[in-house]
Amino acid sequence: MGTHRTPGSAGLGTLLAAPGGGDGVFAVIAVIALWVCVAVLLVVGWRRFADHRGWRVAVLFGALLVATVHQLAYGTVPDEAHIGFRYARNIADGYGAVFNPGEYVEGYTDFAWIVLLALVRAITGADVETVAVVVGVAGVLASVLVVYALTGRILDRSNPSFAVAAAVVTAGVGSLAAYGPSGLSTSLFVLLILALAYALVSGHIVLAGVVAALAVMTRLDGLLVALVAGGWLVVVAIGRRAPASAPAVYLLGAAVPLVPWFAWRMTYYGELVPAAVVASAVRGSDSVAGRLEAGWTYFVDFALTYQAFLLVAAVTIGVLSYRRGPGARHVWLLLALAIAEVAYVVAIGGGILPAWGQLAPVPVLLTVASASGFALAAAGVTRTGTSAAGRGVALVAVALSGLSLALSITRMLPGMHELRTVNSELTDIGQWLGARLPAGTAVSALPAGALADAAGSGLYIVDPSGTTDEHLARHPGDHAYVVGTRMPSVVVDAAGGYLPERTCRIRSEYAGPYEVVPFRRAGDGPPRWVELYLHRPQAAQLTDTLAADPRFVAEPC
Repeated sequence: MGTHRTPGSAGLGTLLAAPGGGDGVFAVIAVIALWVCVAVLLVVGWRRFADHRGWRVAVLFGALLVATVHQLAYGTVPDEAHIGFRYARNIADGYGAVFNPGEYVEGYTDFAWIVLLALVRAITGADVETVAVVVGVAGVLASVLVVYALTGRILDRSNPSFAVAAAVVTAGVGSLAAYGPSGLSTSLFVLLILALAYALVSGHIVLAGVVAALAVMTRLDGLLVALVAGGWLVVVAIGRRAPASAPAVYLLGAAVPLVPWFAWRMTYYGELVPAAVVASAVRGSDSVAGRLEAGWTYFVDFALTYQAFLLVAAVTIGVLSYRRGPGARHVWLLLALAIAEVAYVVAIGGGILPAWGQLAPVPVLLTVASASGFALAAAGVTRTGTSAAGRGVALVAVALSGLSLALSITRMLPGMHELRTVNSELTDIGQWLGARLPAGTAVSALPAGALADAAGSGLYIVDPSGTTDEHLARHPGDHAYVVGTRMPSVVVDAAGGYLPERTCRIRSEYAGPYEVVPFRRAGDGPPRWVELYLHRPQAAQLTDTLAADPRFVAEPC
């Protein structure tokens, strides 16, 4: 697995120098040009939004274009996403919810996302990665629209200008755009949180329970989201702003999908906690203080980038505390959900990927809360849609969106594009192994995402980090177990993709039963190497088999 990069450590020059950098620059120019057009429309049309639906539609359409091109500028699928792809492909192809056929290990925490991908593949026959990218991008676009609808619902349709502004700001949120086309469940999770809030605001309690359950089945922090939403419902029921039966109805709605899902998990995998969660917990259990420190550092980096959002949210809290009004409780719900997300991410030690995907829901929630809070608290808000603030609010929204977009381009985009290069190399290695090795060959791979996905289900992949093996989940990095029990024919340690030079080094745990064989990737450009540990009794045969591919040249040590 990768290590967390501070996104500010790479500049725009990294983007320009990266493979495909020309396309990236074109997308950046396009998104800036589109944003300028939308910003002008937002300011000019601010006083027209209440009475002219066409103006609202025009700006919303522009915001969707900005969000689309913003995502295309990233266009990166990290290695972690490919673990889910392999599960989804195996489901669609009839092997079941497994990483390796016949091995029932729950190496994921995004069941709803994986099933969605598998369902689309089974119906259309499309490649899982393509499906994931398209659905992820669509999830971001849907989130922009739900932000508009949710803000308008909180304001009881009294001031659509604020709802339009919230949608425009959301389109510029870099953490959301970065993970729309990533193949991860981030955009679906954000969409579900927004849908949950909308259901609660609208009074559709049963639907809220079902959506909360889907959030739990999409990402682990969905459980905290569901609990916070349920707690909020209890508070408003006590305050007689919701029926006394609302919390019970919410629980019943959540139980509809959760109970059969949990029963299936226990029957299918036989474990209460997914192996992916166990592996993550064991790897971080040496020092709780160290984990909290890492999580806090992750949040501080996020806060420095999104400080404008946090500042506006802080002002919103102050304004709402001073001037309360109908609908304020809904703003507090959004703020509580954002705080819960931050607390969860700090507690788990942050994330390992750039652009703060773990915290992607936070700026979106703060955007809706701030837009709604200011509109509710403004003394001049009327049914005509005008306010004392006038176009000043539009200018603030433009500044917030523009700053977010600028930081997205300069701080987040280069880090994500670095992952693109590594992922491409791991995919190349996986395709080579999948094409040349006999079906049923056991391969130990670290990382095991893109390589395993590209290799296909014909190879049995062992992940030493523990996400796909119950023993390794409890004892990650137990290479003695890998060698003695799993006995892979080939071991690949290529966390950074190709090596720039031949090293002939081998881990001490493998030095006896294995020998290292370097392979040079043929082609123009600087030398690129991958060094495989081959099981000694099979080493000569495996070397000949793999070297039969003209793209790779064996150069033994």
